Amino acid sequence: MSKQLFNFRFAQTKGDTSEVILLKRIIFIIALSCCFFGLVWAGMFYTLYGLVPVVILPIFFSIIVIPALIFAHLKKRYKILVFAQLFCITWIGAFIQWNLGSVHDSGAVLIWTFLGPLGAIIFLDKKQAFVWFAMFIFILFVTVIYEPFLSDTPIIITNEQTKVFYLMNFSVTFLIIFLSALYFFNGMEKEKAKIKELLKITDHKNKEITDSIKYARRLQKALLPTIENVKKTLPESFIFFKPKDIVSGDFYWTHLTEDNQTLFAVGDCTGHGVPGALVSVICNNSLNRSVKELKLTKPADILNSARNIVVEEFEKSNEVVHDGMDIALCSLKDKQLQYAGAHNPLWIVRNNKLIEIKANNQSVSKYPIQKAYENHYVDLHDGDTIYIFTDGYRDQFGYKSGKKIRLNGFRK
Repeated sequence: MSKQLFNFRFAQTKGDTSEVILLKRIIFIIALSCCFFGLVWAGMFYTLYGLVPVVILPIFFSIIVIPALIFAHLKKRYKILVFAQLFCITWIGAFIQWNLGSVHDSGAVLIWTFLGPLGAIIFLDKKQAFVWFAMFIFILFVTVIYEPFLSDTPIIITNEQTKVFYLMNFSVTFLIIFLSALYFFNGMEKEKAKIKELLKITDHKNKEITDSIKYARRLQKALLPTIENVKKTLPESFIFFKPKDIVSGDFYWTHLTEDNQTLFAVGDCTGHGVPGALVSVICNNSLNRSVKELKLTKPADILNSARNIVVEEFEKSNEVVHDGMDIALCSLKDKQLQYAGAHNPLWIVRNNKLIEIKANNQSVSKYPIQKAYENHYVDLHDGDTIYIFTDGYRDQFGYKSGKKIRLNGFRK
């Protein structure tokens, strides 16, 4: 029977978590227990001492709480019952205290009102708990300062009755506080145990995922040209490549054509980390197919072809995919440089001045209206330095006042 009572679905809704269900069950059990034992206590106390104001507390408590319990269950709003109980325990206790007179002579009935803010901490939120605590302080202030003026004829109780009041008020009140604290700290321990177990599982999963991504980095590195091979065709070159999330959506690419043209590019694929790395495999492959299968050597032609391949690959899916890449692609033979770009420009530093050749404002991806990429020709001078890059560097934080470097800062 007790098990069925505790499992009663009081004011339960579909979205309730296990913690909320437990709170609802506890407030339900507290309400019934307080009503039942309160009425028993009231009958006994009235029979022994005949103090009517003291009996009012449990009777009024039941009169208000039982309808509130029914209404809260029907409306699926358990906080109606919470407010009803907090109101009764706070204000009815205060009125009985004011009728009995002195806090000392009456056995400190006022201590019951402290259960108001305590219950608010457990069943409501912190802000509401402060409101109930302020209410308790107000009642305490009125009781201590204005109590002599509240009743012309305070009820006189005997020493024996005072002792019973003290025993009842302090023992029961602090028992409730103790049980509430015990419930709270037990709940914290259970939550700590859950969190510890979840962290253990998360750490294990995280290690599995991280190990998998690290292995993917090995595969991605296999697609990138080695520094030694880059140096063979571009001996006075450098590559600054630091993936943020182990693997990267950025990649660099080189190819030596049959007529000794050196093709080199820096691509920035859609997404970061694993998604970007997956897209980079397709985009890297589109460049290789364009130069190896189709034998294209002009940067603009390669980008036009690469776009067709990327769109074709993604159209195999039932979903509409607009992923692709921004890229700067160059062809170098002797002092003749060709360039084509999608969002990513070409910078040439000549005599301490920066020359920018702008890219087309269209990524290598699917567009409703696809425009052909423009091929630029540049005659290089001795001492010229060529820079191609993604937005990874200029999007770094830590420039002026901790802001992003941005393009102007990067240019400086």
